[in-house]
Amino acid sequence: MQIFTKRGTAGAPKVTVSTSFSASSVRKRLEFNSFPRRFGIPGSDRLGTTQDRLTTIADLRSAADRTANPGTGPAALAGRPLVEETYDVTRYDYQDLIFQTAIGTDNYVSIRGGNQNTNGGRLRIEQILNNTLKVSAGLVYNNSFSNDRPNGNNFFSPVSTLNIVDNVWNAEERDQNGNLLGVEPVRLNPLSVIEGHDITQETNRVITDFQLNYNPSKNWSFNYVVGFDTYSLVGNTFQSRIPYAPVAGPFFPDGYASVATSNVFQVNHDVNAIFSKSFGDLTSTTTIGGQLQYDKSAFSAIEGRDLSSFVTTTEAINNQFNLPRESRSERSIWGYFVQETIGYKDFAFITASGRIDGASSFGKDERNQFYPKVSGSLLISELAGIEESGNTFRLRASWGKAGNLTAIGAFSRNTVYSPVSLTGRGGFIKSRNLGDPR
Repeated sequence: MQIFTKRGTAGAPKVTVSTSFSASSVRKRLEFNSFPRRFGIPGSDRLGTTQDRLTTIADLRSAADRTANPGTGPAALAGRPLVEETYDVTRYDYQDLIFQTAIGTDNYVSIRGGNQNTNGGRLRIEQILNNTLKVSAGLVYNNSFSNDRPNGNNFFSPVSTLNIVDNVWNAEERDQNGNLLGVEPVRLNPLSVIEGHDITQETNRVITDFQLNYNPSKNWSFNYVVGFDTYSLVGNTFQSRIPYAPVAGPFFPDGYASVATSNVFQVNHDVNAIFSKSFGDLTSTTTIGGQLQYDKSAFSAIEGRDLSSFVTTTEAINNQFNLPRESRSERSIWGYFVQETIGYKDFAFITASGRIDGASSFGKDERNQFYPKVSGSLLISELAGIEESGNTFRLRASWGKAGNLTAIGAFSRNTVYSPVSLTGRGGFIKSRNLGDPR
């Protein structure tokens, strides 16, 4: 997602309102098996309840085995010959059940306007205090919500089931209590996922900034920017009980529920001072600046299975997985630099800079690192005298050192211990990864 901020213009306030409507559907349907016959044992695809299906299938297979191998019984199933007979079946196109037309709207409202010294647009205001001082501030709020279904190559995905399950079962068939019946004995009915899974995620995010620009003379300029980014994310997963069995794969027939929350706060400060001056054909630009970043986050989650009836939250859990999980992180990153650029006309430039960066996640002996840099450029087309042709060639070269302040986690330098419960008593277990405090 990208967020664009438009600046307002002077004049009377102007209100813009727009709305749009969209509809999307499957562009090309998959070809499915429409052959009206099937290899196997007649009757195994047309049974009543799920339990009837399983029992009858077992009986039919046992009878077929006894006929092909008298006196051997179930022990000979592995060595029995392949089934070559076919029988009439009804084929179903599951795409009609899984896919639907998606409808959406997009609404937009903006207010722009102001006076000669005050401009505002999409929650941004800019104020010129005098000829040397200007301030501005902005605010962006975003709310996003998603209601998902499992995807990928797994036992949960309706699309995966569409491509794997033999389409001889009526996926819409229900028992006398209104419960969906199973399809293949080891795979979920795709409608069970569509009707019984609820996977949601909601994010609320606020981004704000404040800027100060000060230009006391034509040679000096100062600017300060502080920005805040904070968001909260909540994810919920609910899988209802499955009224048929067996179901293979990583699934819990007795239901599953989980909730996870993540809260993040970030703040960034930037200060820069720039001095520029010309000395004949030479120009000099000196920049001094610094940055300070701080972020903290908190995460918590709980999950479990064996759900109570009619409850769709984690309060329905009767079999909790391990202990509720919780983690927190807090980190500061800082940096200071000085840079000098000297230019001769528009012909040659050379830049040299030095920067010190540090992070609280590093050990105290290695917390601050120095990174030098030097670069230069030369307009060789002027030397060659070919600029009259309209072509320009500039030779550039640079050298420097760089690092990665976020290479390790906030507390990765420490050996972390996690709480555990053993025989009803609390304790701690050491992480497999040993910390390095240096």
